Amino acid sequence: MPTAAAADGTRAVTFSHNNLVNIHSTPGNPGGSTADPRFTDRTGALPDGLRLHTGSPALGAGTAVAADVDNDLYGNRVADPPSTGAYQGPGVEGATPDPVGPVVAGLANGGFEQGLADWSTRNATAATDARTGSGALRLNAPAGNFATAEQTVSGLKPDTVYELSGWIRSDGSPTTLGAKGFGATKDSRVSATTWTRTALRFTTGANNTTATVYCYREKPGQASCDDLELTESGPRAALTSKVKVGFGGSFTTATGYTPSTGENVNGTLSRMSGGEQFDGGAVTLGGGGQGITYSPREPVSDGKYLTKNILSEALVRRAAGAKLDFDTVLGLAGGGYYRYRSGSQSVTQFGMYGPEAPWYEQQQDGPDLSSDAYTHVALAYSTTGTTGPGVARLTAYINGCQAGTALVNRVAAADAAKGVLAFGNDAGTRNRGLHGSLDGITVVTYTGAVTPDDFQLTAPGSGCGDGTPPLPPGCEDDPGTSGPVTPSSVITVATCDRPDRILEKAAHVVPDAKQLAWQQKELTAFVHYGMNTFTDKEWGDGTEAESVYNPTGLDPDRWMASLKAGGFKQVILTVKHHDGFLLYPSRYSDHSVKNSPWWQGGANPKGDVFGAFVKAARSAGLGVGVYLSPADGAEIPAAGHRGKGRFGNNSAKKTVTIPTLVDGDDRTPATTYTYRADDCNAYFMNQLYELLTQYGQIDEVWLDGANPWAGQYDQPYQTTDWYDLIGKVAPRANVAINGPDIRWVGTETASGRDDEWSVIRATPSPATVTTTWWSRPRATTSPPGTSSPPTTRTTSPGTRRSRTFPSGPAGSGTPPRTAR
Repeated sequence: MPTAAAADGTRAVTFSHNNLVNIHSTPGNPGGSTADPRFTDRTGALPDGLRLHTGSPALGAGTAVAADVDNDLYGNRVADPPSTGAYQGPGVEGATPDPVGPVVAGLANGGFEQGLADWSTRNATAATDARTGSGALRLNAPAGNFATAEQTVSGLKPDTVYELSGWIRSDGSPTTLGAKGFGATKDSRVSATTWTRTALRFTTGANNTTATVYCYREKPGQASCDDLELTESGPRAALTSKVKVGFGGSFTTATGYTPSTGENVNGTLSRMSGGEQFDGGAVTLGGGGQGITYSPREPVSDGKYLTKNILSEALVRRAAGAKLDFDTVLGLAGGGYYRYRSGSQSVTQFGMYGPEAPWYEQQQDGPDLSSDAYTHVALAYSTTGTTGPGVARLTAYINGCQAGTALVNRVAAADAAKGVLAFGNDAGTRNRGLHGSLDGITVVTYTGAVTPDDFQLTAPGSGCGDGTPPLPPGCEDDPGTSGPVTPSSVITVATCDRPDRILEKAAHVVPDAKQLAWQQKELTAFVHYGMNTFTDKEWGDGTEAESVYNPTGLDPDRWMASLKAGGFKQVILTVKHHDGFLLYPSRYSDHSVKNSPWWQGGANPKGDVFGAFVKAARSAGLGVGVYLSPADGAEIPAAGHRGKGRFGNNSAKKTVTIPTLVDGDDRTPATTYTYRADDCNAYFMNQLYELLTQYGQIDEVWLDGANPWAGQYDQPYQTTDWYDLIGKVAPRANVAINGPDIRWVGTETASGRDDEWSVIRATPSPATVTTTWWSRPRATTSPPGTSSPPTTRTTSPGTRRSRTFPSGPAGSGTPPRTAR
């Protein structure tokens, strides 16, 4: 770091003997060091970007050699040369653990670049098939014996949390990374045949200053270990219990929970809807608006951010056979969550929201939860402030084992629910209820660093691994399929296929013709010009009068000219949002442009807004898509709503013919389609038929999955019937978001991740898939456009498939990111 501009940009100063990151000493930098200086943000993206943490070895280590230096870069007084220290401030308190510069403990040669130096071994050799660098550890366990490599690390702090991480490549049998001799033993097991990261946390005893790290294999066979790291996370956690309930008490009112002996409620425990059922010390939830909320007596937020470190736990069992949709297990005031992906019946996700750009959301996938037994789910949230580098950290645990890796955001998690924590629902939206039961819940606040040893509820099972279960019955002697894999948009995964075979198949999954055409368009614009434009609302409720809709200068031709000049090749119009107002004259509703002043009694050539939109798009050479919301506030069966009461009215299914001809209908369809549908789904499919048969070719149908009134007006969506109808009347159209062709990018923040993979699991058949609100991040070592499907085996009989589901636009008002 030889030169640096002063804060006012008017002078420069030259330093020598400054500590650098991974840059060895050079003639231009005498005395340079490779020690980690522990910057608060190595990217320098923030004003505090080059401030140093309190433990930085660079504090006071440098020497200013230029003359006339009055202050350092941050305004701290610098003495007359020769002075020491490029930064004279006291250092910045970092997160625990330091989110960008963890304190490295004394594990030597963890990357095995010096062979087996510093390691005591048995049946182990140095190897060259490294994950990184040129060296790795090879374990060669013979029959009747084991293989191991151990190293005792000294100089550790008592009562301190350390994290041990590393990469293992096994042969299908467990290989263990662990630590012992610190007052206990902790380990994590990996069976995967590809390099897999694993990590564990342990806490040293009150008098322990050493620990022995080991990579171990008990069963005969080979495995490799590489890139082992031991870092200090922080002091042992100090816990403050807020609530611990096994539901042995009772609710005397909606909010008046009376704890049983041994239970603790420091605040208010409430039922969300009052319909939650208590039976045998557990609470059963039916989804929708049901759940349990906890309002702490001591606030955990400042109204905008979650400002307390929180450990939230639950024992949960999902309901067998229930259809899941964003079913939420844990909610941290609307800012953090553990839930099922929207529409997915087998994939969970954990994440946190920040309240300000550009750090809105971080998330990762997690495993399915059991319907046969209770699963322990925990979220550990910590924050070192409200904004800045690495200030918020979220770690998820399943049955005491860490799920994925810790999420770090540069802004504290959002407080969208006024500091209310939730179990079995989201405290912010309050419409993502769990279908299942809770057997116990706890919340503690803490200082320091938590580990599974701090959990207040007992986690089932023992030992942690990579989530790879034993082979299915009958697969011990069946290696699965073999031979060349033919590229296809759907590839069947046999029951006994091993993980490396599944990875090979996933790499051969390619888009079908429709999906490829969509990807080649690259930019699709989304246009909203409905009722909300005139009411200045994000979501209307269907009570708006048709007279409110009255444009004064609607000119779709200008829209298309601007979009085409910007490089867009397709454009989607929101023909109906959740308020239910239609931008075309439907036969099935009076709540449309036909009854607005814009219609002008049919004299306005642009009165049919969608018709004018389609005509302008085609004239500009742009593809056309349609967004049609199944949620319909106008159709809510309540006074003041403008429809006919067809949404959430609990009507029975009956045989319907699509299109359903009405009085004065002049259509004579050559083909009709018969379904069993309730009032709402029949209405929706008739609208789909109109839009897809009256306006020429439609290239994309965007189907939302939201229901803003869930819990009050629950409405099942017959997505399989929708897909069937669309496929028959518009076979060239991609069905997006809540559909089988293009999935949601996973965020509405107007930006997606740099890499967004398209290959995901489809079970049991792509023809019936509804789990398309799916965003599966992968390691940066994977080539763009490829991804391995989940290696967790399903418990249901039959086959699994990997399928390409490109991700759709990132946010409903902006062009999409290109899916790769």
